[in-house]
Amino acid sequence: METVHQYLFESARRHADRTALIYDGSELRYAQMAERIRAIGDLLSDAGLRKGDRVAILLADKRRFILSVFAAMSRGLVAVPIPQGTTAAVVESVLLDCEPAALVTSAQDLSDLPASLHQQIRCRLLVDLDPPFALPARTELPLDGDDLALILYTSGTTGPRKGVLLTHRNLVQSTLNTNAFMRVNEGIRELVALPLAHSFGFGRTRSVLFAGGTLVLTSGPLNPLAIIQAALLHRCNGLSTVPAGIAQMMRLEALMRRIGPQMRFVELGSSPMPADRKRRLAEIFPWARICMHYGLTEASRSTFLDFRADRDRLETVGRAAPSVEIAVRDERGGVVAAGSSGEISIRGPHVARGYWKDPALSRARFTEDGWFRTGDFGFLDNDGYLYLLGRRDDVINVGGHKVTPLEVESAIREIHPDVDVCVVGVPDPAGIQGEVPVLCYVSNAGRTLEVDELAHALSGRLHDDHLPRAVYRLDRLPRSDGDKVLRRELRKLLIGEGLLEAAI
Repeated sequence: METVHQYLFESARRHADRTALIYDGSELRYAQMAERIRAIGDLLSDAGLRKGDRVAILLADKRRFILSVFAAMSRGLVAVPIPQGTTAAVVESVLLDCEPAALVTSAQDLSDLPASLHQQIRCRLLVDLDPPFALPARTELPLDGDDLALILYTSGTTGPRKGVLLTHRNLVQSTLNTNAFMRVNEGIRELVALPLAHSFGFGRTRSVLFAGGTLVLTSGPLNPLAIIQAALLHRCNGLSTVPAGIAQMMRLEALMRRIGPQMRFVELGSSPMPADRKRRLAEIFPWARICMHYGLTEASRSTFLDFRADRDRLETVGRAAPSVEIAVRDERGGVVAAGSSGEISIRGPHVARGYWKDPALSRARFTEDGWFRTGDFGFLDNDGYLYLLGRRDDVINVGGHKVTPLEVESAIREIHPDVDVCVVGVPDPAGIQGEVPVLCYVSNAGRTLEVDELAHALSGRLHDDHLPRAVYRLDRLPRSDGDKVLRRELRKLLIGEGLLEAAI
């Protein structure tokens, strides 16, 4: 099997009467899911859409969103998910960039957009698609793994959003890699506490449905109490979320421990987590296989870390996933020895085809022999474990010494695991060292961090050049739709507000 829908329809054939999806208490069996995907796909074809056309999908209803994305791909169309709750400016930029033949949406989602944006929508509107379950069977369109299936727009942490081109083979292989490492089987009943229009969340839907398990989704904003309550209500034995979600749940640890023994599968990703919190989570979920992945939208789930099997390497992002190669290269492109740092490169059948309408960037990041240059900085040890040091563009040049923000943040999290931190480099106001590290943090527990206190606590852990020269407490850290901290926004805030001159 080469395409996403082939795996879904095979699950439906094998598990026709099993529950595939629970959304706000409403259940959909596998046979019903397959019928609905086929019916929506037929409606898209009847609307005049043909193989290769882009179809933007903007739906707050998560069940309809999933079915519409899979239906579009099953008909040879290229699905372009638009995140729920995103700004009108982002919706406009995506629609203008991907030039879709149609926008699948609902009357409610459409009404939430400003009238000025309505005038910018030039494609066909397909509103409130609701086909009957029973439609005449149609001939399946011949597709293969190299056909384009999805355009996922990155969250823009390092500049303008980029449309990542993902084929059926990319999506299938990433899913198979995940399920093989996590040992997912048809018994999984997973609560996906993630946005579905991003790589991680959409990946979890495929993992569960490929395996023949049950996907549990809730409407409305995600919060720790709602996650725990939903896991209890639906007897979930699987959970996927980001480290920030786990941090919030741990503030309700007594409640969290109620779902601990029932968990068997947990996947985390998108941002770092302190090693102490990883150990604590393994204790709260005593029977779960807890995995954390590293990968970009362009190369989803390239490495995996098992919190138990890799308990002596919890500061790493794990080792290469099945069928994935990892290399670390110097500025000339040569592979460096174990222990030496450089840019992380990834190769495998899960690596994206390139970027939408940006051949120059595609040539710069994707090599002819199949390697993807991530732009991330790190190193491999002798056993193949990957240490992530941060984005290459985020490395701070302190008087010629290279300081990686993740290294500083990791040391701070070990001392203050309940504080949300981000270190950025800013111009040295004294004009001596070029750049200096500055710490921004959020503490919901009311903790206050000071420069002198941090310097003392980090003494012996970090070189003096790595120590933050100023500390700012914020109400929140700016984050992307995928929960990644936007370092550039923090730099703009610090420099634009003129705070540095007053504190350094």
